[in-house]
Amino acid sequence: MIPSLALHPLFANVSAATLARLEQHLELRRFDAGDIVLRAGVASGEFRPGVAEMPRLAEVVMAPAIMASIWQMILGGEGTAPEPAEMRATHLDLLLAGLSARPGGPGAA
Repeated sequence: MIPSLALHPLFANVSAATLARLEQHLELRRFDAGDIVLRAGVASGEFRPGVAEMPRLAEVVMAPAIMASIWQMILGGEGTAPEPAEMRATHLDLLLAGLSARPGGPGAA
């Protein structure tokens, strides 16, 4: 859910009904780009069928990046925070292998 636009001073003179419609539109459009990529991957045979219909996939994909940011803010500089480049490589490998139409992932023969 996006933060309410009504709280922003820029929208102080906009009606509540208009703000509600705008917020609904923004919420619906939020994941369109990811949806387009997933549907194109399924259509080209790179991703397995049904991937684009997986519920909450965008949140699942983004969760490790958000967690890494939190770890860096809390633990960064003390040698206990995970290395972002290592996490990114592992997450991308896991993600692409999970979405891939080929058993074993995108590089599998």
